[in-house]
Amino acid sequence: FSIAGNWDGGGTLAIAMHGNLICAAGRQGSVQVYSFDASSKTLISQGSMQALEGEVITALELDDDFLWVGTADGKLQAFSTSSLDTPLPLQREPFYQWKFASAITSLSLNSEINCGVCSTAMGSVEVFDMEDDERALLSWLPPFQRDEYAQTATIALRKDVFSIFCGGSEGSLFIQPLRCDAATCVLDDMRPFGDGGIFQCRPGHAEAVRGIVCPSPELMVTGGADGTIKVWDIAEKSPSCLYQFIGYKVWLGSMWTDGERLVSDGSDNTLVVHDFEKEQQTLE
Repeated sequence: FSIAGNWDGGGTLAIAMHGNLICAAGRQGSVQVYSFDASSKTLISQGSMQALEGEVITALELDDDFLWVGTADGKLQAFSTSSLDTPLPLQREPFYQWKFASAITSLSLNSEINCGVCSTAMGSVEVFDMEDDERALLSWLPPFQRDEYAQTATIALRKDVFSIFCGGSEGSLFIQPLRCDAATCVLDDMRPFGDGGIFQCRPGHAEAVRGIVCPSPELMVTGGADGTIKVWDIAEKSPSCLYQFIGYKVWLGSMWTDGERLVSDGSDNTLVVHDFEKEQQTLE
């Protein structure tokens, strides 16, 4: 089965999956909603979202309650996936909505501190409260060189401190610690940045950072448009690159990991799976 738009050989810009729900967006605008039938291994179209007709979607995320949508004009919207009255494709208004100054280039959620983060084409990283679209949290400008902007960002644990991990359009990588209440994991919106300052990961990628995933509080994996994937030790004060994969992937698109397997895709229409658990078993 395949999910494809009608233009540019598919033109898919963003995709999100949660359970048997799959949402995809392409250059034709809006978001296409599918359910996956495991018994027949087929995708069943639920229709196109009416609220997003004509919108260029740049980022999608799904969690237990909402479809989160980022757009090229800087809107971030959340639509209920559990409404009994109105199915997702028929909803006309979002449950939550934010407006940022420029296009959203990536979107990531962290349910542990109930915050999401998106990067924008103006260079900023915006952190938002996943349950309150009227509560401003923070806007962070990583120390990029001139003309570089935030390409991707995520929030994850680094050792025992929640941090923002950000990759730039020219390959730079930065980590900004956050200040959260130890008991409640609530972000301190009066003093949101943690101690120690900003950490830069060197050397970065030669081209734009396409993905950042943190399979554990000690490891970070980054992928660049130059076709490289780097595995970082972030347990120490100064992050260090443990090793990298070079040249096997043309124009890397995105990555996923569960700590044992690393899956990546790209413009060569292939998925590459590195299974480190099997490699470890072989060594033993």
